[in-house]
Amino acid sequence: MNGTQKLYVCVGEKGSNSPSNGTFNSGNYTEYTYASCCGGGYAYAGGGASDIRLREGDWSSFDGLKARIMIAGGGGGAATYYAYSTGGYGGGLIGGSGSKYGVNGSIPLGGSQIAGGTATNGVSGSFGIGGNRGGVGKGGGGYYGGAGACHAGGTVGGGGGGSSFISGHNGCNAVSASSTSGNMVHMGQFVHYSGLSFTNTIMIDGAGYQWTTAKGSYVGMPDLAGTGTMTGNTGHGQVKITPLN
Repeated sequence: MNGTQKLYVCVGEKGSNSPSNGTFNSGNYTEYTYASCCGGGYAYAGGGASDIRLREGDWSSFDGLKARIMIAGGGGGAATYYAYSTGGYGGGLIGGSGSKYGVNGSIPLGGSQIAGGTATNGVSGSFGIGGNRGGVGKGGGGYYGGAGACHAGGTVGGGGGGSSFISGHNGCNAVSASSTSGNMVHMGQFVHYSGLSFTNTIMIDGAGYQWTTAKGSYVGMPDLAGTGTMTGNTGHGQVKITPLN
C-alpha cells in the first residue's frame, strides 16, 4: 500500500430494542420491537459489524460493502419473551447460531463466507446485512449477516451472528470485483480483489475461539482496553489502529 491510499473505517453500533432507524453496519430495521403477543417482551437488533473499506459513502451501499478488506462480525440480537433467547456470537469465518423458544421454525444460523445465515420462518441474512423479522431478535451484521429469528405461531428467538473476513487470512473467500447485488461471485481465494491484504492475521470470534481455516481452540476475545479478555461485547464496536513506525 502506498502513502496516498485512503482507508475508511466503519465502527459497528450496538443493537438496541428501539432501532426505528436501523443499526449502523447491521441492518435497516423498521418493524416493531415490542409485542403484546407471546406474553410481551422486547426484541433487539443485531450488533453492527466493524470494518475497514476502500470506499466512502453510505455504509449499506453495495459498492461500499464490496470494498471491505477487514470485517469483524456483529452478534445477533436477543429476545425477551416468555424466556430469554440469546443471539449468536459474531464470527469467525462463520457466525454463531442464535436460539429459539417454541416449536415452529428453526434456529437462525450465522453468516458464512459465501452466504447469509438462514432460518425457517425467519429472514435470511445477506451480503453485509443481518436478517430482520418483526418482534424477534435480528441478525448481526458482518461479511455476511446472520439470520433474523422466526416469529410464527408463538415461536420467538435470538438472531444469528455475522461472519468476519480479513483479506490475507487463509480460509476467507473473497468476492470478485464483478459481483453485483443480484449475482455474488466468489473467487475461492483469501485476498480481496483490490490485491490489498494483511499479514500475520489473527481471527477470534465473540465466544473467544480462534479461527484459521476452521474453528480452533479457545483463547479468549481481547477486551476493548487490550489488557485482558471478555466474552462478547454489549456495547458499540471498536477499531484500534497502531502505527508500526
